[in-house]
Amino acid sequence: MGHISSEGILNILNKKLSLKDEVEFYNHWRNCNICLKRISSYMDKMLEKGLYQSGRKAKVFLHCLDVDALNIKIYIYYSVDFILAISINSSCSFYKSAVDVGKEMFITCHGDFLDQLKSYFNRGTPIRYSKFYLYFENSVLARKILYFVFLIPHSMTSSYHEVSCMVGLENGARFVGRVMSRNRLPILIPCHRVIRKDGALGGYSAGVQIKEKLLELEKRHLERE
Repeated sequence: MGHISSEGILNILNKKLSLKDEVEFYNHWRNCNICLKRISSYMDKMLEKGLYQSGRKAKVFLHCLDVDALNIKIYIYYSVDFILAISINSSCSFYKSAVDVGKEMFITCHGDFLDQLKSYFNRGTPIRYSKFYLYFENSVLARKILYFVFLIPHSMTSSYHEVSCMVGLENGARFVGRVMSRNRLPILIPCHRVIRKDGALGGYSAGVQIKEKLLELEKRHLERE
């Protein structure tokens, strides 16, 4: 495989590739310094431009989803344009003013995401949605870490150490762990796929049992394919 082009980077960031191609590209660029630098440079430019800045001024709505298969409740906070936060089993205190205006509003704004989310919990199928805004993370470095985690393909894992190396922090595994602990978009930005270097699961804001169940859900889907 040759080095990734600008078009290829856009396809990766916007989840336009099939899962098979996404995994193939991921296994390539995570081990190719040239491709990793290209993706990193593109992220830097994207973050410098302040993309999705409109998300900070948007009115916030709430949609709740009961996931019987895992016995959890998902709280989804969104604007007309973006998914802003996701909380598992507890409401998000940062969005006390969020209004639940009914399912139809959420379907109108993010119906594709809702369909993907239901399919994910029912059958373990990949979520391929990129309309989110990192509302709660002001640090450019932390945002970059979250974007690299967003690129970890369905059913795969990466270590805290590997993610830290992707952003140029050779000894930044603990820092990555702290960023994961305050990730406000779990599942969409799949911090459950970030594990310890020794293979242990590590922590998870919704509980390690939920992390384990999500990984098992994705593994079962991969085995069926």
